[in-house]
Amino acid sequence: MGVTKVIGHRGASGYLPENTIESMQLAFEMGADAVEFDVVPTRDQQLIIRHEPELSATTNISALPEFESRKREETIGGEKLKGWFAHDYSSREILELRATERYPNRIESAEHDGKYLIPTLGDLLATPELFGKHLVIELKHPDYFLDLGLDLPLMLQRELLIAQMDPEADHQFTIESFDWNGLVRAKELIGPIADYVFLAEPKTTPDDMQMFIDAVADNFDGISLALPQFLEKFDAEGIAENHVLGMAKAKGLSVFTYTARVEQAIDVPRDFEFLANLGFDGVFTDQPDVFRSFVKGWI
Repeated sequence: MGVTKVIGHRGASGYLPENTIESMQLAFEMGADAVEFDVVPTRDQQLIIRHEPELSATTNISALPEFESRKREETIGGEKLKGWFAHDYSSREILELRATERYPNRIESAEHDGKYLIPTLGDLLATPELFGKHLVIELKHPDYFLDLGLDLPLMLQRELLIAQMDPEADHQFTIESFDWNGLVRAKELIGPIADYVFLAEPKTTPDDMQMFIDAVADNFDGISLALPQFLEKFDAEGIAENHVLGMAKAKGLSVFTYTARVEQAIDVPRDFEFLANLGFDGVFTDQPDVFRSFVKGWI
């Protein structure tokens, strides 16, 4: 059994505002093997690193009077949202924004509100400290944006091709998405320079798990599911009741789970050690330093 990779979820998001270059750098300093981040499009077809296209939860846009009149409603992924949307703004306008902490209880991170820029994917790929690192890129709502004339897989292909031109930038790429068609399109466009992982969650996963895993294995390299889909509780009985991990491994898939958070663990040492040694290829975590300490076989 290989050593489980520690994947910084949106960087080291337990300590700094998520999806910033500074958060990514901190994650690697803390011992992360890879970092994960999300990309959404701007009006001028640049990919910026944000968790969702609605910006008020993770930026200071609501406090900027020049953007106040542009608040509106939009339904994305079946959810009706009100706020400010990245695809209404140019990448130049996004430069006016600063990152903020989205979780009120993360006081340490919130102390950095207003310090950090909202990076484009190009910014991140050109950061020397991140050269040669494993980057996990989540495409947010690519199917939805394609209907709006914003082709996320094509934008991503362009950025990765530019990054590959730099002889010093020897990145390892994983591309993931909750959108099946969008991930298929990304694989067709970008090809073997990346691995492709399908993301799932309880509300969108079919009841027939074997059929679902078979379909993922026929199309992609890996699968990533929410932690409750793998085990109901952190003990031998919990994992024995759920054979999803073994089913996916048997099909040759890389298997990942999300998200290990200190704030949500009942008993951090017990829960993190159990999770770190179940046999996942990677675990997404908001506190990569804490999770790192429970992964056996790492020096």
